[in-house]
Amino acid sequence: ELEYAFYSQTLPDEGEAGAERVVRGWLRAARSFSPMYLSAGTHLVIGKVRDELGSVAESTKVVQVAPRQTAVTQAELADVLQTVTLSNDPDQILSMVTAVASSVEPSPEAARDSMQAVTQAYKLQSGSSEDVQSTANALAMLMDSQGSSFPDDELQAASALVTELIARVEDTMTDETATSIVQSIGSLSKSVKVGTSTATQELERSVLESVARVGDALAVQVGTGQPPRRIQTDDLIVSVARHSPENL
Repeated sequence: ELEYAFYSQTLPDEGEAGAERVVRGWLRAARSFSPMYLSAGTHLVIGKVRDELGSVAESTKVVQVAPRQTAVTQAELADVLQTVTLSNDPDQILSMVTAVASSVEPSPEAARDSMQAVTQAYKLQSGSSEDVQSTANALAMLMDSQGSSFPDDELQAASALVTELIARVEDTMTDETATSIVQSIGSLSKSVKVGTSTATQELERSVLESVARVGDALAVQVGTGQPPRRIQTDDLIVSVARHSPENL
């Protein structure tokens, strides 16, 4: 039986395309596909099909999404997130969060509602690498658009979610999954407010620990003297090399 997955990349007017993100993880054809949501702009949608032997074929299509004429209000955001959460479909929830996060004025309320939706989607997932990627991608986009307004408790919730995502794939981390996680860590680090409060210091320490855990997970597949295993995003670079059997 064939399985299908869908990915997307943003295509800016200038510069490089955005990182590939999971829109819908691998599903068998027998299951119905619920609606997926994309933010305003131009996107490259990538559909992939996989057979029982593991062979994969793909097809692409450029999709343009027109922007709304008016900004999404906080009430509209809360209503749409509540509705989509009732679907119990994690991919649909995450795609809605990423679609509307940049369309609403940043506020603690918007950050809280969106973070709760991402957390709910995470709880509904099966824990596959694609699930981890889609959650990390959604979290990164949410932090990039709403991070400046995140209260400390929601930043701590985001940091805890990153820790859980790493734990899910720590023993089998691929470069693709690592890139999504590192992107979310970078977006989170930019949102941590400058200061000396206990909450800020705890968040800074958590960010550093997350980077170290990603490095340790990547190191499992690095042999002595081999080229470094390198993960690069817009905000962070994680490079792991083993100079001796004992030391990274």
